[in-house]
Amino acid sequence: MPLLYTRNWHVTVRWPGRQGDLLVETSFADTSCERSSLLRVAPDTLEIRHAQWQEHRSQTGRPDPEVHVPERLVGVVAYFNCGKEINAALPDDPGGDVGDLFKEAVKVLIQAEPLFLRQRGFPDVERYVEHLLPTFVYGGCFFGSHAERTPYIARDKFLFHHRKEDLFTRYRFLSVQEDDGQYGITGTICDSYHEMQMRLRVGRTDGIIARAEADLIRGPEQVCPGATAVFGRLVGMSLTPAGKRDLLKAVGSGDGCSHLADLVGEAVKAVCSPWIQGRAGRAWPPRGGMAGREPL
Repeated sequence: MPLLYTRNWHVTVRWPGRQGDLLVETSFADTSCERSSLLRVAPDTLEIRHAQWQEHRSQTGRPDPEVHVPERLVGVVAYFNCGKEINAALPDDPGGDVGDLFKEAVKVLIQAEPLFLRQRGFPDVERYVEHLLPTFVYGGCFFGSHAERTPYIARDKFLFHHRKEDLFTRYRFLSVQEDDGQYGITGTICDSYHEMQMRLRVGRTDGIIARAEADLIRGPEQVCPGATAVFGRLVGMSLTPAGKRDLLKAVGSGDGCSHLADLVGEAVKAVCSPWIQGRAGRAWPPRGGMAGREPL
């Protein structure tokens, strides 16, 4: 199957000298563009103290060299349910691409929270888990939804890590290929707690999912691989923006996994991207920053 398109994320949470602000660095690169962002976050309140982003490579061949500093993000608490505040702080981002940089940063920051619990006001990991379990269940965390089967949830998830300044790292990759009138989509997550992959076969013209598979080979608890059992629900559903809510609900709530749901969300963005819809992977985009001039 020829490769048409890729989407790639890399996010790290660092705490230089284990003092001062947390740094959350996010990089996104797909076939047509490349962007990055930085958040400085207070470790006690999780309030954003500084935010910036930059575009490095553009499909148009006219990248923006400016480092943008969205001042309205300062003071936003980088935690659950802050997406609307991020959107409101970025009024010049109608497509949501810049907002996605910061939302991805928040997701990974939440994953890193167990590594600075004292600053957050939790006396121990057990108290933290008690605080977070309702959110785990609501947010589609399989092992959180099966806490009665995971008596060592706190110890197994958090205490095996030996971290200093580098608290958490997440990689997420997605590729789209084409064969016989179908897209073949593969998405993978590898981070400090998880490792999983999903595979979809999708009709190119109708967007209907003909095949859906997932594997979870590393998670915070032994029950986590059970989250892949629901992935077959996607067969027959439409991989489109209109059907996105139903797709995420099918695999990311109840007995599902929010991280697998993230991969499905990335698949929607991939097949609906201008690169796939407009170019179908048959032409290279202009090389950002190099259009119309000689290389340095």
